[in-house]
Amino acid sequence: MKPSKLKISFSIAAVCSAFVFLFAFRSIPVFRIWDSYKVVYADKSIPEEKVLSCLENAGCQNIISLGRQQIPLVSDFTPVLPDSYNEYLTSRLGYFFDYSKSFLLYYIPNGSGQQILKALENLSQKTGLQAGIDGIQQYPFAVPVVCVLVFFAFLYLSKNKVPFFFSSCFILLLSFSKPFYPVAAAVVLYMLSCYFAQRIWGRKKAFSVLKKNPYFIIPLAVSFLIALLSGWQEGFLVILCGLASCSALFLLGTFEVFMDSRNSFKTVKIFSAPQLPLMYPATAFHTFLCLAPLLVLLFCFIFASNFSFSSGKNVSLPVPVDSSSESSIPSLKDFYCWAWNVESFPYKNLNKNSGFENVQEGSVVSVPRFEEKNGRIFQADSIVMKFNSDFKNRIDKKVESLGYNAIEKLMLKQGENTSVAYSSRENISRRPDGFSASLILSCLFVPVFLLLLYVAKSNRRRSL
Repeated sequence: MKPSKLKISFSIAAVCSAFVFLFAFRSIPVFRIWDSYKVVYADKSIPEEKVLSCLENAGCQNIISLGRQQIPLVSDFTPVLPDSYNEYLTSRLGYFFDYSKSFLLYYIPNGSGQQILKALENLSQKTGLQAGIDGIQQYPFAVPVVCVLVFFAFLYLSKNKVPFFFSSCFILLLSFSKPFYPVAAAVVLYMLSCYFAQRIWGRKKAFSVLKKNPYFIIPLAVSFLIALLSGWQEGFLVILCGLASCSALFLLGTFEVFMDSRNSFKTVKIFSAPQLPLMYPATAFHTFLCLAPLLVLLFCFIFASNFSFSSGKNVSLPVPVDSSSESSIPSLKDFYCWAWNVESFPYKNLNKNSGFENVQEGSVVSVPRFEEKNGRIFQADSIVMKFNSDFKNRIDKKVESLGYNAIEKLMLKQGENTSVAYSSRENISRRPDGFSASLILSCLFVPVFLLLLYVAKSNRRRSL
């Protein structure tokens, strides 16, 4: 049956749209020090009000700055505390200075990249002084290189090279447009599905086989899921690439039918798609080899940890480090300890101990109560407070409800197992993104699962 012009036009439009959106949505990873926040640093001689004005006029919001800090928690019973309780409030100011005290630091939630660059450019023009941001764009060349190698390896191994090329070329371009490691892992799985599918190209009932075959569906579904979890743009683009691949294959099939119609005789393939297994010893071995590029992507992701700064100076900034590291800048653990002392102070016996306490997990504050039982009065201790997850969750909610942009909100985003210390730009390393690492690991398990499934099915056939 001759295909309609509408279908051909739609397929061409889908292919063209893929090229347009892959170019329009291209981006480069920017490595940052803090989770969920960017750091802007400006010469301390520039008034804070001027820096904030430039940032806010450019569209930046919820900026954490030195001048806007307040006391995050105040006891209703003892609003004034001994001087020993103020050490945390003083030491937390280290978040707002570099090590040399030459720069003042500002913390801005993610999502304001272009606004920050615009504000810094405006600020530098007005003052002629140094200002910068904590990370710069770095293109991870390992991502497209690995994907290109996988593409050509599968192309070489494919029996139907042209269908594989048309089905995989768009997803290959995605690795250039969005060079992120989880996206690259999704691209590898997508190509694996295309490699399986090309084996039955042009055979009867090919679509019926593919829509029920786990070796085709599982890697394809996981690649779509990983892309969607990586971001809405990545998810949109991988769906568009899938649509473009189907459209390109439709156009290729239409062209082949047209060429066959011009021949005096037509060749018919003997075996139909259900008679050809997608997974057999050769493709099982190729699936095993697919683990290699995924492992390379995982290792590259772990070791991609260099930072650069736009300032010419060797700026030493407060950075998150391993919780075992020594630090003079308080972390979330220190804040919880301070909050415990603030709330427990009204219950302390000033004749025994009124100093600051380094609280331990499970510590309690109890007060004596008297109860009457069987006509007699007994003293019993009643627990008022306990240092545990419930206490920390209650403190977290108080911080989140604060009416100003507190530095403690940044601490909450980093987690309790993070310490803070000064480090120069040569020594700053990006902490591994646990979510992205889990996405890559999920992709890594797919070939393993497919191989186990193949072995299980093979053993079951032998036992019959």
